[in-house]
Amino acid sequence: MSDDGDNLIKLDGETGAYLITDEEGVFVCQVTGGNNAFWSGASGSVFSKNKVSMNTAPFDTGDAESVGEFEVSEHIPGEWEYAEEATCSSRGLRVKRCTVCEGKEVLASEHTEYGDHDDGQWHVERKPTEDRTGTEVLRCTLCNEELDRRELPKVFNNKFTDVDMTKWYGAAVEFAVTNDLFNGVSETRFDPNGSMTRAMLVTVLARLECVELINDRSAPFTDVKTRQWYTGAVIWAAQEGIVNGVGSGKFDPDGIVTREQVAAILYRYAQYKGITTDERADLSAFEDGDKVSAYAEEAMSWINAVQIIKGVSATKIAPRDYCTRAQVAEMLRLYFAKYLA
Repeated sequence: MSDDGDNLIKLDGETGAYLITDEEGVFVCQVTGGNNAFWSGASGSVFSKNKVSMNTAPFDTGDAESVGEFEVSEHIPGEWEYAEEATCSSRGLRVKRCTVCEGKEVLASEHTEYGDHDDGQWHVERKPTEDRTGTEVLRCTLCNEELDRRELPKVFNNKFTDVDMTKWYGAAVEFAVTNDLFNGVSETRFDPNGSMTRAMLVTVLARLECVELINDRSAPFTDVKTRQWYTGAVIWAAQEGIVNGVGSGKFDPDGIVTREQVAAILYRYAQYKGITTDERADLSAFEDGDKVSAYAEEAMSWINAVQIIKGVSATKIAPRDYCTRAQVAEMLRLYFAKYLA
């Protein structure tokens, strides 16, 4: 081993191999003529000509035996790792680093695809009033792109003299009115105990779906005339398999809906919406459970299991009782809260 300078010692028998030391004679790194040659020390440390700040093992410059223990090592690429995360407005970057030189040398790099939007918070675009619905918008916090929007229900100001908002149906009446499902029978009366007809129920569902109602077409039922306020809703519901009629080619639009009829219609409506309807309750737990019509058994079992229609008492489910406007409003409110909110 010969000294070619104050801090550069040439290793005997190794062409172009040098040992660089600091001012105190402590080993810093070993190099060759190539700037990118990396060397692995006996201690496990890794050094290069361009990385003199890396951790080093101390070796006395006069200890030729220790110096001779160093061997050259090729770069060994590691796994891909992300150097920059992708966002919706910029592509990401991933790299492969050398595992020999402790990841200091990047051996390969490539850009990734753009990332997902960052969901922000909903912001009110238009405030709702008593006369109109409002609008709420969800925008990406990074690029401000609109991701979603939803309607805000009208502000409810109870003007119905026959509605006590502290009663069980108070929230249901508010839900029905603010979502334009059905209104009062007059400006000051909602008639919560009034009856709900089959035509009214399918019209409510059509409104919920924002269906364009065309009333001048023929319905598949002999008792549904053209150009009636409910004709388009009945046609839509029949086409989608939500209603089947009452038999003999009739729909009975003016018939008052029973609890099991509401169950059957909402059951089929849920399936139309792609909602899973596998839940089942044991109707034999009710003493009148055997009074459920055959066509409505599956529907009543499901709707009771999900607690949209409950028993009228601990022992009765009253499948053939007529439904009031308030009761249907509450059933729809529970349905909406569970599946459509």
